[in-house]
Amino acid sequence: MSKKRVCGLLTAAALLLSCLGVSGCAAKQAAVEPMEPEEVNALTFDAIGGADVMPIAGYYGPHLSDYCYNGERQPSFVTDEFMKLTAESGINLLNHSYLDYSASAKAVHDLLDYGEKYGVGICVYDAKVAGALGDSTPSLTMTAEQIAAYSRHPAFCGLYVADEPQWAGFHLGDGTRTIDLYAPSLQNLSTLGVYGYVNALPDYNGKPEQYRAYLREMITEMDLPYLSVDAYIWDKSNMDFHNYFYIMDEVRDAALEANIPFWTFVQTGSQWNDGQKHFDSDPNYVLNNKQFQWTVSVNLAWGVQGIQYFTLIQPYHFSWALTEPFDFNRNGMVGAWGNINEWYYYAQESNRQIAAVDEVLMHAKSKGVLVYGDRAKQDTAGLKGIIQADGWRELVDLEATGDVMVGCFNYQGKTALYVVNYDYEYAQDITLKLNKKHNVTVIYDAETEHYSAKNLTLPMQAGYGALIVIDD
Repeated sequence: MSKKRVCGLLTAAALLLSCLGVSGCAAKQAAVEPMEPEEVNALTFDAIGGADVMPIAGYYGPHLSDYCYNGERQPSFVTDEFMKLTAESGINLLNHSYLDYSASAKAVHDLLDYGEKYGVGICVYDAKVAGALGDSTPSLTMTAEQIAAYSRHPAFCGLYVADEPQWAGFHLGDGTRTIDLYAPSLQNLSTLGVYGYVNALPDYNGKPEQYRAYLREMITEMDLPYLSVDAYIWDKSNMDFHNYFYIMDEVRDAALEANIPFWTFVQTGSQWNDGQKHFDSDPNYVLNNKQFQWTVSVNLAWGVQGIQYFTLIQPYHFSWALTEPFDFNRNGMVGAWGNINEWYYYAQESNRQIAAVDEVLMHAKSKGVLVYGDRAKQDTAGLKGIIQADGWRELVDLEATGDVMVGCFNYQGKTALYVVNYDYEYAQDITLKLNKKHNVTVIYDAETEHYSAKNLTLPMQAGYGALIVIDD
């Protein structure tokens, strides 16, 4: 459905139902208690636009050329052209380029310059001051001296430190990537007022108490200004929606308790290759646009204030095939040889909506999630973040032919709702029933409309979300 058609349907439906709301408002409605504005400690960066701009990050890349095949060399991605392409996708932050400043200082400086040119913030990796250094971590003074060479650059946002550190009481493997080894680096950076990037493990062992303790130890021991987790759902061998939302619920709860934001990941493609094997792609094993938009939408409904795409560039070994040498279209917004994949365009579409709603969501406090429909209720059963009611504040009920998820927010004392068509296969009309006629702002498919309505019908594509703000 075209944007023009959707907006036309939305306008017509809303105006019609607004008139119906006028004729049906004679009955006295219960008053809604006013909300006081709440403190919202969202994390963002001047380099990407400041307090109103949600971080939208690409993970993995850009990096220098690493491989050759049949006499041809993989392109370098540390270029003006690639950074322009990145910015045009809507990504505004690079949190892990796999460039080590201690080994590739010129490339890092080039990347920072390109970032400044295109409004993309850069996190630097520097093995001399960040990583699993433990007792070998440089002193605070030495850390400050080392990062002075790049930390004053306008595009600099912070340092990459770690991905998925473990904990002695949870998921302990060989003991080389534990919280205590990374914590000194992050504590130094925090003292210096520098953002340090670290990403938490998702929980797959079914032990909630251990996972809660792990998340809270990460926050306290690493002095984190936000909490990030990489949970993925589109794995046809194990599509466990309840486990996906359980992880989201636990991370959201830990972040709210610490009064910090949380970020999540969205997968760009599938069939990753951490085991570094050669295999042929399953043509049915593809994350389509409806599933992609659904993933972004439900994350925003749960109160996420930062989206990360994995991967920005396809790692070379993720492209290994069996009957053909490589499959550069299997995953990644950009293939390992520089080709643009379909997920680039899906992310570009999602990012337009994020840019349209982030001024609200970056200043809104998540209060919980409403779910409608048997499948949505089953997928979220028993989770702390679910509001056990038919409505919340001015929203008294909802009607739809399929399942719906609604994120509920305190936006500086106003009610804000992020309404998601939970069905990632079919479009549907979703009617919000309000307690009386209200002035509302609707942002859908990156278009903003204003209405006066008691009942508001939203024609929504599969997997899409819409932000509703009650303005009065």
